Amino acid sequence: MSEIDPPPSSRAYNPEYPLDSDDADDELGGRFRRDPFSISASSHIAGPKPEQYETNFPLDSEGEDYTRHPSNVTVREQPPPPKVYRDLFCVKTYRREDLYPTELDPVCYPAWTLSAYWPVYVSNFQLISFDEVERNVQVATYFASKGLLSRMIYVREGEDSAVRRQQRKTLLQDMLVYFTCQEDAERAIRCCDKTTYYGHTLNVLPGRVPVYFDPERTVCFRVGKKSFHLTDTIVEQKLRYRGCDNIGTIVKYTDCEVFVEFDDGYSMRRAVAETKLWIPSMLSHPVKKQRYLEQDCKYQMMFMIQENPSFLDMVPPEYVLNDLLNGKLPPVVRDWENWTAPKRLRPEVMQAITRERLKTKQHLLENAKAKREAKRKGLPIVKNPDSGYIKRHKQEVLRQKEAILGITHHNPKRRKDSFAHAEWIKSRYNKLLEEFNDTRSKLLIENRNRTLAERNKLFYDLLRVEKELGNHIDKYLIGLELNELYNGLAVAIIVAGETPNFPRYPTDLEHSDEQEPLDKLWPVYVTNFPVTDLDPKARNQQITEFFASKGCPVQMVYLDDNDGFYNSYLKIIKQLDMLVYFQSKEVADSAIEKFNRITYRGSKVNLLPGRKPVYYQRNRTVCLKLDKDPIIGEQSIDRVLVNSSPEWLHSLNRHPKRAIFAFMNKTQLRTALYSGVHLEALPKRGTWQRYTEKDVKQDLLRRIVNDADFLNHQPEPNALRQLFVVESMPADDSGEIVWVGEYYQQRKRMNERIGAVLDEWEKLQ
Repeated sequence: MSEIDPPPSSRAYNPEYPLDSDDADDELGGRFRRDPFSISASSHIAGPKPEQYETNFPLDSEGEDYTRHPSNVTVREQPPPPKVYRDLFCVKTYRREDLYPTELDPVCYPAWTLSAYWPVYVSNFQLISFDEVERNVQVATYFASKGLLSRMIYVREGEDSAVRRQQRKTLLQDMLVYFTCQEDAERAIRCCDKTTYYGHTLNVLPGRVPVYFDPERTVCFRVGKKSFHLTDTIVEQKLRYRGCDNIGTIVKYTDCEVFVEFDDGYSMRRAVAETKLWIPSMLSHPVKKQRYLEQDCKYQMMFMIQENPSFLDMVPPEYVLNDLLNGKLPPVVRDWENWTAPKRLRPEVMQAITRERLKTKQHLLENAKAKREAKRKGLPIVKNPDSGYIKRHKQEVLRQKEAILGITHHNPKRRKDSFAHAEWIKSRYNKLLEEFNDTRSKLLIENRNRTLAERNKLFYDLLRVEKELGNHIDKYLIGLELNELYNGLAVAIIVAGETPNFPRYPTDLEHSDEQEPLDKLWPVYVTNFPVTDLDPKARNQQITEFFASKGCPVQMVYLDDNDGFYNSYLKIIKQLDMLVYFQSKEVADSAIEKFNRITYRGSKVNLLPGRKPVYYQRNRTVCLKLDKDPIIGEQSIDRVLVNSSPEWLHSLNRHPKRAIFAFMNKTQLRTALYSGVHLEALPKRGTWQRYTEKDVKQDLLRRIVNDADFLNHQPEPNALRQLFVVESMPADDSGEIVWVGEYYQQRKRMNERIGAVLDEWEKLQ
């Protein structure tokens, strides 16, 4: 080692410090557990928490279950890995003569053009663009940030179409990077191997000498062919998510084969035991960690150099090169550091994934509909020729796992009495099937009085029984088909797109119905309401008396004083739109029924729901362009009202730049159109409300929390203060106020996701 070398890494390639496996001969303590919801109590094999590996990638073939852990494995205490110091190095001072070295690599043919240069193989490198110039600048800048002067950068062309297609979609590239001396090449390997670049783990290995996977510690996983988004880093995250640590090297050779080398035999067997849909297999022949070496593409490089001799003159950007020649570390922007998750795929790639998911969803819905129709008509159900693929795939996974782990499927020690065991299998199946049908029927029953806590408990009970029943059939009753499982909650979760980090068996389901304080009030959107005084207290008093005249007590009034249309138009004519809050949904519905379309002080008041948008019917609605001057605009509205009978008009709403008129039927609409007033059809479908609670919620919450005058002007200020005495988090950068309570936001999101899954589940039935 030289004086400028950093301390060696325990995982990085270093010929002077070979890696030794002290666990290669460990044996698995017993049969791996198949229950996907069991978690080992041992702290040594507990995996990392889900939030540590947040990813933006869609579901892949192995993404169904992240929480399974084997419970009967033997765990040994392992020493902590040595700390790696990758950025402690001295900057080497280069000379102009170093750009064109003369010392040849002894393993190369002397006449080879690049025999004086030393290549390293780099894979899993996240590119910003596939443009050759931008790519070369990006690679050279990265190595320059480590104090290394790189020269030529070669990317192999004419590879397998599937590999190239995956690289194009993920912008992950492998390449050969040439340095001017052996010392720099070895430093590049020690400094950069197993470091992260935009969230991806780099593999930096020799470019001429093959480095092979250790067959005793390496597994080849066969994944789905359409899992191009399943990159090396995502594979590593999924393995760590399941508690499989001590991962050495991961290389995705093809679009469906991933090679994973572990640091010890125990971790390798653990990963095999944890896999569910990836088919594992041991290596039957030597496999290189580099997908290609210089010798594999020497002829292509030779022809390329003949056609483009400037390839040999490739150097880093001038500002980077000057600093390296002066013995300085170039001041590059290291925006690739501190990424906790890989970069998001490009929008067009995500759209393609979404289209594929919708196609799968539509296929599932059509199959379920065809089965229902056949069952209703008493016709035999035609089986899909691919319906047994999943079972055959699971059987292959199980067979490979047992072969690798040395497990016999039929254990004679546990099955001394085959008849008794067969009876137990049948009894267990009948018990699970009865519980499954009972829970499923309860969840299917429409019950409007059911609370969210009761619904969520039934949901998770059915999901648990569904998994147990499916595992029992896969383990003991291979070949048995249960159609209800193919239309079950597990499939609905996938169809609804809720698979990533779906909450599994929360412990606080009894709190599912707890609400945010604002949710305990019910808003009504009131428009075209005339007021006599714009003072907030006097205005709210008039509104309160108006609704109290028919037994609808008002709890709170909200009007957006900062709205431009309000200040420039509605405020001048004293015709307001606002949100009026009542104490319950029943009172709000009663107010809409009693006061909608009532004439008050010469104006027809309209009431609509305050949370749910209501869309107007275009065949009975026209609009009038409003002048910026409120006086001229109101004169135009009056001309329309004079030429139309009051009983014809359903509602009138003022919006920026237009007034919208809705009539009772089409005949009355045509009469208004020929009345001489210039009316136009609506350009697009829209809502009656200018805004709903969702649009102004953050401003309303800020006023409740921070504006004492806002509460003092309300009809019941003390009751509102008592209602909103709840701890709240300060506003973040987006200005949002979050209620803490008992993890309200998490429960609210959980309820929404369960509701979306149940909607898809009901469609599948």
